[in-house]
Amino acid sequence: MCGISGIIRFKGSKLNKRDFSILKNIGDRLKNRGPDDEATFADDDVAFLFRRLSIIDLEGGRQPFHDARAVGMVNGEIYNYKSLKKKISYNFKSDSDGEVILPLWEEKGESFLESLNGMFAMAIYDKKKKQVLLARDRMGIKPLYYAITKKGHLIFASEIKGLLAHPDCPRELDWEAHLTRRMKVQDLSQPLMSGFKGIEMLPAASYLLIDLKKETLTQKKWWTLDFKQKNDLTEKEAIQKYRDLLADSIELQLMSDVEVGLALSGGIDSVAIAAFASKHKPIKTFTVLSQSTYLTGDCESAFYAAKHLGLENHQLYFPWQKEILTADLFKEINWACEMPTNPEQVFKFLLYRKIRQDFPQVKTILLGQGSDEFNGGYCHVYLQEQYPELKEESHDWPLFINTMSKMKREARLNQKDPYLIVDAPFLNDEFVSKFASFPDISPWNYYQSFYARSIEDYNLWHEDRTASANQLENRVPFLDHRLVEFCAKVPLKLHEKLFWEKKILRKAVKDLLPKKHVDREKIPFYMGSAEKYALRMMYDLLASNKQALLKEALLENSHVSSILDIEAIRSHFKAMPDNPSFSGTEFLIELTSLGLWSKWLKEKPPESVEVDIDWMPIKDWKKEKKAIDTQMSESKSCLKKNTVLRFAKDVFLVHKPKDDQYYLSRDFTLEQEICNKTKKPYINFLKEIDGKKSLSSLLKKVQIPLETLIPDIEEALEYAILEIVKK
Repeated sequence: MCGISGIIRFKGSKLNKRDFSILKNIGDRLKNRGPDDEATFADDDVAFLFRRLSIIDLEGGRQPFHDARAVGMVNGEIYNYKSLKKKISYNFKSDSDGEVILPLWEEKGESFLESLNGMFAMAIYDKKKKQVLLARDRMGIKPLYYAITKKGHLIFASEIKGLLAHPDCPRELDWEAHLTRRMKVQDLSQPLMSGFKGIEMLPAASYLLIDLKKETLTQKKWWTLDFKQKNDLTEKEAIQKYRDLLADSIELQLMSDVEVGLALSGGIDSVAIAAFASKHKPIKTFTVLSQSTYLTGDCESAFYAAKHLGLENHQLYFPWQKEILTADLFKEINWACEMPTNPEQVFKFLLYRKIRQDFPQVKTILLGQGSDEFNGGYCHVYLQEQYPELKEESHDWPLFINTMSKMKREARLNQKDPYLIVDAPFLNDEFVSKFASFPDISPWNYYQSFYARSIEDYNLWHEDRTASANQLENRVPFLDHRLVEFCAKVPLKLHEKLFWEKKILRKAVKDLLPKKHVDREKIPFYMGSAEKYALRMMYDLLASNKQALLKEALLENSHVSSILDIEAIRSHFKAMPDNPSFSGTEFLIELTSLGLWSKWLKEKPPESVEVDIDWMPIKDWKKEKKAIDTQMSESKSCLKKNTVLRFAKDVFLVHKPKDDQYYLSRDFTLEQEICNKTKKPYINFLKEIDGKKSLSSLLKKVQIPLETLIPDIEEALEYAILEIVKK
């Protein structure tokens, strides 16, 4: 992971000292991406600047690379560079992976990109042809942005904030792009947007060829995921092939002259990477220990997976009642991410910061990103969003396929005329296919296509920024293009057998891990039954210091008054404390992020802040569980063993036998659902409350430790669901 930037005389005057000085300022904005070195190349037409994070060939891998004909630089890694070098007759001056791009370009032109296995954003200047090539990897793992100034110069950089260091760069937030992002990502014909007017994001698997003689720009897609060519493997053969590809991808991505770590969530994706990686080296693993991940069981699963594989596991403790997320920290994360900030980015940013501080020898981190998108990890999640009234037991492959078929059909019709969506159920496929600019692929392949765009537009974006802001490089073994292409070519007859509940991955690693890890269900990060704690953290941020952040970003920000209804925002925020789940917080945080960016485009950006956060040392989860329970609760209440609780006036616990769910009712209105699956101990506790029994007798009756229930009891007291009986 490094940072690249440049200024190109596309049209207009030749470059001068002012341009070189500006390029230095752009490079300064990218310093976190490459803290180890800075180097430049410049002539009258082109100026390149490279910021380096040294990972391979620490001494000799300095960029940009030069030869008599061309200059080139790469952000990322070319994992198959050793095998490529064996096929090339070239006088290599280093053992760096990136140096292979020059001889390959000179031999094959743009088509050389097809021979690369890696994650990369690159720039090559062919001095002989007077051409500059900007290119990105197949999945869009590494970022690249560009803009054209009024003077006719094309500027490019790894991050948007780098471009903004140029005084002539456009500086206007694209509100429409941000607000329609979630919907447009479903339309495969729509380009992904940078979110800033006048700043272009070079798409994944694309290159931009800048011809300085002809003064032309040519953008082309150099790779497309092919769903047509299906293999003819049996289920057993497909699983073995998948396993072999994944194992090879992980081995390649362990390539490094510095230490490699792993973000271990406890889910099957990161645990599978840990299982394969542990065969090669004893890597360190890192886990987020928050109220959310604790109650979903993620951090406990991560602990036992690491223990089984003989790996170190370091759990970063986020006390849920401690005000870790301050306004200044939120601004820093938002500035780093260049997109609306949510709890996931907060947790990841702080995890990476702490890794870099305490384990400086670790410079690259493996991630489980990309498995859900191509192995079927979001099937249940998507059905839960579409059919919240249905029990999870009723979810199956046919329902998922029908849902994806409907989604694909509506996306195709929307390209022609959004009003046609009303008639979508009654139109035949032949008629609908006439309207679409994207191919008629199977519902499962549409899922893969949609999420390939989604991961580029969101997950890979914020993972790159949260890591690079803390001088780390992320690597994503599940996004090796060979593995992605293989999943796209699995025949229709095997889709349900292999992609429902990620069976292809689970079956591929079943002999490497205990059954509890192989079969562990998908739980979105920080979500599930404890999502409210993450959302509460965000609400508390907005409410703190007399709503100072909310006022700065929205309520008293002149840059947004012509776009947003300030009174509607004020009313929405005022009503939020009445909602125990804090739903609606995400959208308000998104607007807050955008409001801050509207200021930074005109004013000074934020600065870095110190954060007081630390690891929780855990040697034996079973023996230390009670202590962990106590620390995770960090109770500030006055609950004592002789405390007597009762339901507040007009509040009742209601059971609906039809769906076997429990609800809290206030004034005969169902106010809050309590998940019977994840909150059974709490439900059993509530059943025993009668306004007479002491807390100790209640706990003895249901045989549940107080530490397990404290967060739920405190929330119930805060929202006047329960109250303490005064003596």
